[in-house]
Amino acid sequence: MKGPRGPAGSLQAVEAVLRNPAVYALARAIPEKSAAGRPRSHPAYMWLVYLVLVSVWRSARQVEAELADPRVWRFMRHTVKGMFPEEPSMWLADRPMRRHHYLYGRRYLTDPAILEKIRQIHSGEAVKLARHIGLLDPQGPGSQTHPDLSRMLYGDGKVITPLYRAEPTTCGWTS
Repeated sequence: MKGPRGPAGSLQAVEAVLRNPAVYALARAIPEKSAAGRPRSHPAYMWLVYLVLVSVWRSARQVEAELADPRVWRFMRHTVKGMFPEEPSMWLADRPMRRHHYLYGRRYLTDPAILEKIRQIHSGEAVKLARHIGLLDPQGPGSQTHPDLSRMLYGDGKVITPLYRAEPTTCGWTS
């Protein structure tokens, strides 16, 4: 069901992304801004947040439109400031992030060396999350070679239809 501004619960999705500690851990793989040049308009973690929000609102242009809504941006700023009250470097700017900021940041998100760091961090964060929800308990029943069903996740093999048809090499992505 869609509401007037996108999928029902999209603000809850925004909040879930902003409150996910893995987002900030993954952002540590992105190099700090060098001393030369113009300062960044938004913290590096926002490139990852924007990327995730593309899956919520279906396009980078729609994300830009949603973030331009003063209520959405105010909500995001309030959420982040509440999470990092003593770290002004993490706070969001007064003006919302725009699509061109995200497109600039994608050069980092497509760099093979940075992607490798992101993969390593993601693996660690995935293990933390699994342990937090009760999976991968080293003291749980079974063994590494014969784990108990209570220590496993199951997927049905559903194939997700891509949002658009493009070859990975035509859009700047490589696997």
